[in-house]
Amino acid sequence: MTAEFVLDGVSELTRSIFVYLGKPLNLTDDVCPTLIGAALEEFANWFADNYEHAIALLHQIADKPDILSHLWVDGSDEFADLLTRERRIQANLALLRWSFLCMVEMIKERMELPSSNEHALYEKF
Repeated sequence: MTAEFVLDGVSELTRSIFVYLGKPLNLTDDVCPTLIGAALEEFANWFADNYEHAIALLHQIADKPDILSHLWVDGSDEFADLLTRERRIQANLALLRWSFLCMVEMIKERMELPSSNEHALYEKF
C-alpha cells in the first residue's frame, strides 16, 4: 500500500513506516504475502460497500474519543500520562481503533467469528 502526502516538517519522517519490498518479510508459516493481500482486498471491498457506515463509525469515535478507556498499558504510567496530554497521539490511536473495528466488522460479515475469538481480538487491541 502506498500513500503520497506533503510533509509538514522533518519530524513527519519519524512517523513513517517503511516497508522494504526487496527484503522478505519475517512471517510465520501460516501468514504469507498472498494471505495479507487477500485480507487487504477483502477489507477494501468491504469498505467500498459499507462506506457510509464506516464514516459514521469514524465520526462516532472522533466525536467521543474515549481511546484511553480502551487501552491497557502494562506498568507504564508515563505512557498513560503522555496519552492524556497529547491530543495528536489520541487522534492517531482513535484512527487505529476505527480501522480495527471496521476490520472486525468485515471479518464478522465474511465468516463466522466465535464470540471468544472476537473478544480475543479486542483484548489484543
